[in-house]
Amino acid sequence: MAVKLTNTYLSRIQPKERIYRISDYIRGLYIRIMPSGSMYWELRYLSPITQKRAWYVIGLYKQLPSSPITISIADARKKAEELYTEIQLGNDPNIVQTDTLFSTLYEEWRLKREKENLNKKHVDAMHSATTRYILPHLGKIPIEEIKPFMIADALRDLEKEGLLATLGKVKSNLNLMFRDWVVRGYIHENTAQQIPRSAFETKEPIAQRHLRLDQIYLLHQYLQNENASLLIRLAVEFIARTGLRANEACQALWEEFDEEHQVLSIYKGRMKNRKEHLVPLSWQSSEIIKKLRELGTDKTEYLFFDPTSKTGHLHLEAPRNSLKNYKVPTTAHGLRHLFSTLLNEVMTVDANLIESCLSHTPRKTSRVNYNKAQLVMPMREAFQEYSDHLDSCKTKEDNLQWIKDNNIILLNSKNL
Repeated sequence: MAVKLTNTYLSRIQPKERIYRISDYIRGLYIRIMPSGSMYWELRYLSPITQKRAWYVIGLYKQLPSSPITISIADARKKAEELYTEIQLGNDPNIVQTDTLFSTLYEEWRLKREKENLNKKHVDAMHSATTRYILPHLGKIPIEEIKPFMIADALRDLEKEGLLATLGKVKSNLNLMFRDWVVRGYIHENTAQQIPRSAFETKEPIAQRHLRLDQIYLLHQYLQNENASLLIRLAVEFIARTGLRANEACQALWEEFDEEHQVLSIYKGRMKNRKEHLVPLSWQSSEIIKKLRELGTDKTEYLFFDPTSKTGHLHLEAPRNSLKNYKVPTTAHGLRHLFSTLLNEVMTVDANLIESCLSHTPRKTSRVNYNKAQLVMPMREAFQEYSDHLDSCKTKEDNLQWIKDNNIILLNSKNL
């Protein structure tokens, strides 16, 4: 018997051992209740093409009784009426429905992601990995027929090549895809979510090479080496003094630089945590900006403009390669480690402030969310104190004296 469904009525419905349906007063509209408690909107209709009764899945109402509503009653009724209009015109919604091959829906999902405010480098890397490792296995299979073991088999190729970090990211990406397809009514459960990360080999992350506190003077030796590219040396020094990641520094835009307040405001789309990052500059970092102006990069889009680069900015690997070529025992990311070490172990800086300086998501979400304007001054003081510490270590002798002055105890340190 058809009833006018309400949210209150549906909240009282209990799942049974078998699938069952309740009809709404709108013609052909049903709510299907799964044994798991999930509820889906469906349309019952007579196909104008096959002349047979058929079901069309409109989409998810609720994943669980306690879950938020995905497709509301009003939206389901509106969709049912739209579908019946199409049926009366001679169209069968199941026949004209989008092809559910993995390759088709993946391409649709990928194009949607490209339009969102996401990190382009990450999106491109995931597309490349999916094209190479996943599509050959799943591309020609309808997503409703894909089983967990099929996804696991596809991911095994990444495991065999030792690409364990990429495997984790691709698995997370697949989880997002299937979750989206559940919401849109293509499938009833997230198959990718059923595969535990423990099903694959794991390994300990390899620590980035970084300078010990008695090796800071080696950074200054490199910065004074005129055999190395001036632009790259400036980029390395900027990374060292700001704690930025190499890509964040090399791709820094002049439009992100506030000259009046000497603050670099990095657009959230370029940040790893998808949040705008403020970098109040020390006077030493401001001097680097002046040198870049002298090089004429302010006439271009990027602070570290490189006319030999196809992208227009300094290559992201240039700082790391230069440090390696000149035998400096650190990577560009290792300079971030040095920055973190000094802030945590040498300077008396609040833990929340350190997280902000490093553009990390706070370890505890219950911590106070400070207004960005309130952070600028204490962050500037931290960046300035840090830069001053670096400048106290320009020679080996100065470096050792700085260690003594700050009562730093070195563990496993070699005599240089």
